[in-house]
Amino acid sequence: MIQKNGKKTSSNQKTAKVGRKKVTFRSDQLIVKLTKIDKKSLEDMDELERENASFQKRCIKVCDSIKGAEVKRANDKSRRVVLNIPKDSDHKKLISELSKQADVEYAEVDTVDTIQLVIPGDTQYVDQWAHEVVRSERAWDIVTGDESDNVLIGIIDSGISMSSAGALDHADLNSSRYILGTDYVNGGTPRDMNSHGTHVAGIAGAETNNCNGVAGMDWKTKVYICRTLDSNGSGSSSDFADAVEEIVDYALSNGMKAVINYSAGGGDNMTKQDACQYAHDNGMILCAAVGNDNGGSV
Repeated sequence: MIQKNGKKTSSNQKTAKVGRKKVTFRSDQLIVKLTKIDKKSLEDMDELERENASFQKRCIKVCDSIKGAEVKRANDKSRRVVLNIPKDSDHKKLISELSKQADVEYAEVDTVDTIQLVIPGDTQYVDQWAHEVVRSERAWDIVTGDESDNVLIGIIDSGISMSSAGALDHADLNSSRYILGTDYVNGGTPRDMNSHGTHVAGIAGAETNNCNGVAGMDWKTKVYICRTLDSNGSGSSSDFADAVEEIVDYALSNGMKAVINYSAGGGDNMTKQDACQYAHDNGMILCAAVGNDNGGSV
């Protein structure tokens, strides 16, 4: 499988301009509709002509006009013939040549349809008001995440749900997508002792359409977790800065672009500004919560 615009496409698919639009179609197939022969015309033919005018004979005739083609499926009621053709065929040329044949009503590419994502099957999706507000479903029809290792989500918070032994233990946050960074509060792996970080990680990247829990905004992209907030939800600016730099450095060393989320806030200082500038200067995006305490203008 190959990935294109966030959607998986098979190796037997091709995207090209057909008329005024770009469409994806089967590179190994072609659709041909045969002309209709009325009963009176058949009655006027002799036995050999009637045999040659049969649907089966006309299918074979059309198929034989294309080198390497085979009849995959034929329906005499609809007069539609699906042909298997070599993948490297010039579809535009074949369609032009077939359309000139007396037996052919039209020929066209076999366009590809894809699943249109409407509502994920997660049990608590109906309780998530934010997806409706930000129109997540429209976004998911375009892309549900990035599996190509080009993008990284960074979560700087109170960590992620883990067992005392240090393993991910949340049903919606337990896969190889989650990368465990540094726990700047207690050292070791970023085990969540507050639940806020787990909540934020779930909003960003919970396993989705798995008939369990909630739906994350991003279903596929890797998520890098750093812990800077303790069990009371407090953390220092120096830990924040170190976590930003850690995620940026990981992204740089792996040829990725990071989108970092920090759902916390407090007083301003140069350390925080330096960390924000470091992310910006290296082409990364840093999103932080602002205005939650209604303490002034944003």
